[in-house]
Amino acid sequence: MIKKQGSVKMADVIKVIMSPNRKFKVEIIKRPDQLFTVMVYRWIEWEDDYSYKYWSPMKQGLSLIDPEGNAIKIAIERLMELSGEEIEIDD
Repeated sequence: MIKKQGSVKMADVIKVIMSPNRKFKVEIIKRPDQLFTVMVYRWIEWEDDYSYKYWSPMKQGLSLIDPEGNAIKIAIERLMELSGEEIEIDD
């Protein structure tokens, strides 16, 4: 399903995969042109006068992927590289 905001079509996050240590996650996004892209995030926590906890996007080149299965494989590979952990997903 493609969400519409006004007359602009927006992309949908179709799957989120977390690393076992919960420090990284990837979102697989389906674009309006029916291609997929993968966004990688790192969990950030620090405390000073205030406590900060949030998912920070990691800089990477944009890649357009087709089909969905390939996007999932790429997402898992990126998580494994970053976390150093084996990644298993439930289909």
